[in-house]
Amino acid sequence: MASTALSGALVVAVAGIIMGSGAWPMKLMRRYQFEHWWFIGMLSGLVIAPWAVTLAFCPDAIAAYRSVDPAVLVKSNLFALGWGVANVLCGLCFVRIGFALTNALMTGIGVSIGVILPMVVKKDGRREPFDRTKIRNGVRTACEKRPISMEAIEKLVDDVESACQEMQSEEILSSVIGEKVMNELKGLDGVAYVRFASVYRQFRDVADFMSELNALVNKGGE
Repeated sequence: MASTALSGALVVAVAGIIMGSGAWPMKLMRRYQFEHWWFIGMLSGLVIAPWAVTLAFCPDAIAAYRSVDPAVLVKSNLFALGWGVANVLCGLCFVRIGFALTNALMTGIGVSIGVILPMVVKKDGRREPFDRTKIRNGVRTACEKRPISMEAIEKLVDDVESACQEMQSEEILSSVIGEKVMNELKGLDGVAYVRFASVYRQFRDVADFMSELNALVNKGGE
């Protein structure tokens, strides 16, 4: 635990040093405008470096992208486009209203948006931020080799996330999230529901599993 806290503190310290020294090159090269440095930084940090690292460590990355549903790629790239626009506007704010005020506004807005989703309380009492990626991965595993589109999975995750937001609570039990996921899966695909339930509820024996399966079959026959 102590080593983890120390590692986190070191990461924060390094990030702070990097952020604080971001304007240092501009002082050395005054003939270039702030916008020039901002463009170079964004191009390097958001385009060149990520693709260079991806292609260096994942040679089949292009093939992997081709196998992804185009609708998912379009949606993710729209978010990426929004991030790019936000960075351009952020740079303009640095010029117009100053570095300190811009960061204060971004921090305030970021914190206010971040607390919209409640903290998740695990079974052992640990607390962690709400993570839709974990929900998506669990649902995708349950839906593997089933006739379920990525759009349906994303909609399920969106519905669960919206339900958690509507609770307007600072904390939510992980068991409540699990039950919401199972309720959504039950209406989507029976096999996926049983798969998810068998892992989530950790059936003690075959009798428990058959009881859940029979309940699902009986409900489907009504």
